[in-house]
Amino acid sequence: ASGDLIYLAQIFEGQDLQGWNKGDANARSVTLSFWVNATQTGTYCVNLIDADNSSRQISKSYTIDSADTWEYKTLTFEGDTTGAFGNDTGISLYVYWGLVEGTDYTSGTLGTSWAAYDATTRFEPCDAFDDDDDMFHITGVQMELGDTATAFEYESMQENEMRCMRYYEKRVSTAVLY
Repeated sequence: ASGDLIYLAQIFEGQDLQGWNKGDANARSVTLSFWVNATQTGTYCVNLIDADNSSRQISKSYTIDSADTWEYKTLTFEGDTTGAFGNDTGISLYVYWGLVEGTDYTSGTLGTSWAAYDATTRFEPCDAFDDDDDMFHITGVQMELGDTATAFEYESMQENEMRCMRYYEKRVSTAVLY
């Protein structure tokens, strides 16, 4: 239907984006790289939305050329001189991999430069799932400053767990069961 939207998302806190220099004359570009494997070939899109500044957005497309084959993709997004990210733990950026979109999200021209939010310019039409057996796999995702993707930085499970611990909360029940 026209309002359908299926996507994968990654959320970033503002404190992790300060190196972008977003909102000033020295705004830096960023490059998103990843490996993707899908049963449907065709055009897919990634959409970035700035949650701190009236949902400014930018999108880039990529092509899956061969079904059921791992392909490496890199997308470079220009720097945005409008509106800085908050330097805090609040949500500042959403990264969306579009999988299925209705015309509410595809009827405009793809917005490949930072601009005010317009739902119709977020994604190109793609049909990642037009059959119950269709799949979309993604791995090795990395976002980094500049216009060049570097080799994926593997981390040990312990390193990754330490960074995630600040989001962990253990609750102990004080209820007494009889």
